[in-house]
Amino acid sequence: MVNKDTIVAPATPPGEGGIGVIRLSGNQSEDFLRRLFHPRYHHSPFPRFQSHHLYYGDLFSVHQQPIDEVMAVVMRAPHSYTCEDVAEVHCHGGPFVVRQIVDNFIRLGARLAEPGEFTLRAFLNGRLDLTQAEAVIDLIRARSDRASEMAIRQLSGKLGNALDAIKNELLNILAIIEAHIDFPEEELPPVYRENLESSAKKNVDEVEKILNSFAYGRIAKEGIAVVLAGRPNVGKSSILNALLEEERAIVTDIPGTTRDAIEGRLTVGGFLLNIVDTAGIHHTENVIESAGIRKTLKHIEYSDIVLFIVERDTFTEEDMKIFDTCKSRNMLILFNKIDLGDFEVPGFLRDFPSVKISAHTGYGMGDLKKMIMENISRRFNLLASEEDAIISSQRCWESLNKSKECIKRFLNGLGDNIPWECLALEIKDALVFLGEITGETFSDDVLKKIFSKFCIGK
Repeated sequence: MVNKDTIVAPATPPGEGGIGVIRLSGNQSEDFLRRLFHPRYHHSPFPRFQSHHLYYGDLFSVHQQPIDEVMAVVMRAPHSYTCEDVAEVHCHGGPFVVRQIVDNFIRLGARLAEPGEFTLRAFLNGRLDLTQAEAVIDLIRARSDRASEMAIRQLSGKLGNALDAIKNELLNILAIIEAHIDFPEEELPPVYRENLESSAKKNVDEVEKILNSFAYGRIAKEGIAVVLAGRPNVGKSSILNALLEEERAIVTDIPGTTRDAIEGRLTVGGFLLNIVDTAGIHHTENVIESAGIRKTLKHIEYSDIVLFIVERDTFTEEDMKIFDTCKSRNMLILFNKIDLGDFEVPGFLRDFPSVKISAHTGYGMGDLKKMIMENISRRFNLLASEEDAIISSQRCWESLNKSKECIKRFLNGLGDNIPWECLALEIKDALVFLGEITGETFSDDVLKKIFSKFCIGK
């Protein structure tokens, strides 16, 4: 799958920085480093690198021209990120210096790494399973406390361990079935059938528990899509600015100022909120406004939360049409401009969570954030998910769901006296689908899809 040649890439982002790190992995890593690195405070010839120790010195080009003063380290297999010999050069973080060092290692025979190739080698060499490899990119891309916490938990093996426990139970079931297939003259005692059924039901419950974590995993990883909806000039843009505490959207007294979606990000309770300020929904003959309204309706359709904004106690026919559009969604109602005077909430709106706010003064913004967090907690069952193994990728969910269906077919077949050979196939298929998640069974296409999301150097 992966060439055993030595690869090289910057491990730090492009651009200027205090430090740049260049990483090599492969059998020739140490040799390439020794040919360019001249340590200080060591008499020639330089002794063998001690693994996992930093050395101070100078890095030279293949033509022995000085490039930079650096720190260098060798990490010998298998005690490295890739389980191969790894070498790193820590230099000054200028892009020209980093590029020079990479180019000179390439001149010696190293190959520029593909995106994610270091982590791919770690997976193929058995250091990480596929759930942990996916957690690496999730951790790199985490934009909230929840996303980071979930990625760290998955990287530590929480999901892989939970799946291993399920696999072990299934292997025990399979061992009993295959023993019976090998000795068909011995009837399987009723107690064994009961144990098989009990164990399979336990596995279904465990799988469903993990499957049910997907909603939490998705919002922790990707954030929560929050859409501001309402008729023109009810204060949607002002509310966006108040939530973000910055002038993200233009605010005027002219209705229809916002004609396209404006997005901003905010963290509440450790979750990332992807907030979208949309064009006001109303009847218009203007082509541009109509296009903006169509986009608004699309955002509402794919939202996790709709904040339906009403101007105090003014509830118009247009408001009612928007209300009818949003009420089937997960909707919270915001009564804006409360600074102009208090009022009674209309009776037909009292069944919906609501809050009175003033985007102008900031009144009620804390209550709004609290209401959003309560809605998230109730809808995504946070208390249960935080202690359990969590899945956050569609790939994992689909394979796990297929495994569950196999176990359920096994249970149904057990009750219908289906031949043991057929029942064994269901358990074997369930194990294959679980193996797809952890990487025990995989295709090159799946690996390419996963690791293509990585940056070069990780």
